Amino acid sequence: MLGLFRTARKTRQHSEAAGWLSPQPGGQLLQSPYRQQLIGALWDMCSMSRQVFVDYVQAPIERYAELAQELPASESHHHAYRGGMLDHGLEVVCYAMRLRRQHLLPPGASPEEQTAVGELWTVAILYAALLHDVAKILVDIEIHLISGRRWHLWHGPIPEPYRVRYREDRDYHLHETTNLLLAQQILSPKVLDWLYSEPRLFGTVMYAVSGVPERGGIISEIVGQADRTSVSKALGGDPNKAFEAPTQSLQRKIADGLRYLVKEKLGINQPGAPLFLTDDALWLVSPRVPRELKGYLLENGVGGIPGDDTRLYDEMQAHGLIEANPQGQSVWPVTIVKDDWSVDLSCLRVPPALIWPSAEERPEPWSGSLTVREKASKKGKEDQAGPDAAQATNEPTPDTTATASPSSSSSAKSSATPATDVPEQGASTSATEVSGLDTDSLIDLVTGGETTNTTTPADDAQATDPSLLDATHDDASPESTKAEVDTTSQPAPTTKGKTLGETFLQWLQDGAKSHRLLVNAPKAQVHGVDDTWLIVSPGIFRRFCHEHDGVSWTEVQQQFQKLGLHRVRDDGTNIHSARVDGQNKKGRLVKGYILKRADVLPIEQRNNPFLSLIAHRNMDVNDE
Repeated sequence: MLGLFRTARKTRQHSEAAGWLSPQPGGQLLQSPYRQQLIGALWDMCSMSRQVFVDYVQAPIERYAELAQELPASESHHHAYRGGMLDHGLEVVCYAMRLRRQHLLPPGASPEEQTAVGELWTVAILYAALLHDVAKILVDIEIHLISGRRWHLWHGPIPEPYRVRYREDRDYHLHETTNLLLAQQILSPKVLDWLYSEPRLFGTVMYAVSGVPERGGIISEIVGQADRTSVSKALGGDPNKAFEAPTQSLQRKIADGLRYLVKEKLGINQPGAPLFLTDDALWLVSPRVPRELKGYLLENGVGGIPGDDTRLYDEMQAHGLIEANPQGQSVWPVTIVKDDWSVDLSCLRVPPALIWPSAEERPEPWSGSLTVREKASKKGKEDQAGPDAAQATNEPTPDTTATASPSSSSSAKSSATPATDVPEQGASTSATEVSGLDTDSLIDLVTGGETTNTTTPADDAQATDPSLLDATHDDASPESTKAEVDTTSQPAPTTKGKTLGETFLQWLQDGAKSHRLLVNAPKAQVHGVDDTWLIVSPGIFRRFCHEHDGVSWTEVQQQFQKLGLHRVRDDGTNIHSARVDGQNKKGRLVKGYILKRADVLPIEQRNNPFLSLIAHRNMDVNDE
């Protein structure tokens, strides 16, 4: 028997020396001190017998480990190291369990019912946390076996030594809808039978796991918060001041953040794109890309990021992340030409090896020309061409407007599900008690603080997350409620041939379709109500302005109103109110514009079950 173990060990060492990873049993993968510490923390947080814990908690985790093996959680994102998927899954489960302790579940139930089914709710949240990202290892990567076969995990655990490769054409949202493909393997029929003893709870878990947060309710919220905490911790940030100061250098944080944005978020080498790759440099349109980078880092809890663009450029230049121009400055004035399209831009010059260490990984270079100008044009001197690069296109496409992912908007004023880069090793970090997170009620989580309260209690304004405080507003101001807004503002960015209102509408439609703008989710600015859409005001206009320089949100709002796409109330005002339906937040309102037709947005209309429109008599905007 001892000889068999020695043979197996030698085989594994030989295959790994050749670049192949050997599959291991789930229990063996969980034996590292860090992972044992996480499992021990779970045992401490569950009030169940040891045998029940083994059958209904530890066994699913071992099956999860056997599927995840030593796969990373992402290519250049969080937990992007060997075994990162397993670490991330365990961390999210632990954080979710700690957050669950701050809620009385099920919501609104009697104390007797909460006592009777509370433990089942606890384990249901654990299952949702464990499954929340599992399909990434199913649809984002290709698993190649040493025998020459490709392996799909719906056939079961990896059977022989393997290598992995990330799919270049992967859909970054597909895993959300395919997590359930692996649910039965991980949970087992026995566990599913237990969970289905409460059919409504079973449904809530299924919705949460399959990416339908408006139906996943409080479970989606808890898992989402836990996921963001794990991601931010991996980056070395300080989520809501709950962890110790980050140990990574600022240089590493900036480099990792930039690598993630370039590889996974921003367009490249097309008219209006913020990135252009030539044979010897990657050119970042300034200040658009640096500002997206700052927003991305801030949203994920990274402190110490210079607020001033010049200081950020100096920091990047000092560490060799960008190259100085002949005058020793960071910004290069360039002219970019392709066919009959041309534009003068201000750019930062980045060594391509910073993003793609291997030349084989790099995209094809820009097929047009990119020339460094001796002297910056007025637009270049002002360093304002970047955000409006799309406006210079003669034939703009939907991607040429200066849109951004949720991770780049509002410089941390939006809490879209973040995506962050990670340290190379996360397994040495100890589990830390989560505290100071936003633990407001379900209603605050669903509406993201974009509410007003008729009684305005002081407690409602005290959210731990600063973005909630920044998002609150008073929509009763005359300039935001009257059909005609009398205000002056700066010149607004417009795509050629489009008004500012049409540019905003295109941005709104593109954002909803690409998931850059959340819908019916925490911190969302777009909600389904009354079989159409409510867009939160002024939050949606402020977000647009954060992504477009030189325009005030009041002017964007005014120009949007002129499109006549919204319902106008019979008193001549535009802002409608939707009531938040909940046990403990009576009187809370979400305010904004109601679109006349749901098909204005190119996505399937689904009503937010937590919102109901307050009835007002409406009149067509043309009747005013």
